[in-house]
Amino acid sequence: MVVEEREDGKVVIRSEAVLAGGSKNATVSIFKCDGKNYPFLVHEGKDVDTLSMSCMVRGAGTYELRLMDGYEEVQKTERMVAADGRTMTDTISTQRPDGVAIQIVAVYEKQ
Repeated sequence: MVVEEREDGKVVIRSEAVLAGGSKNATVSIFKCDGKNYPFLVHEGKDVDTLSMSCMVRGAGTYELRLMDGYEEVQKTERMVAADGRTMTDTISTQRPDGVAIQIVAVYEKQ
């Protein structure tokens, strides 16, 4: 994952994950942490024009990200970045296709 903080206050996040079976999932998002919705540019290798993301700063190194599909929230993530910048923990709240709520904790370490 590459995080770029621009002079205009926008944050650019580019990430690529290798999934089980070897397939890749790449995403790019550009936004400000001001609570407003910004288009989610690329998701799983294709443009998704109905998705948007908002970000709010919740404290030092802690962010709340909300992924919206139209007017419906489809995912909420609490992102915590360690002070040394080497570890990021996402606590993701979403739903399975059958509507059952789930929570996923993902820990990323900078290589």
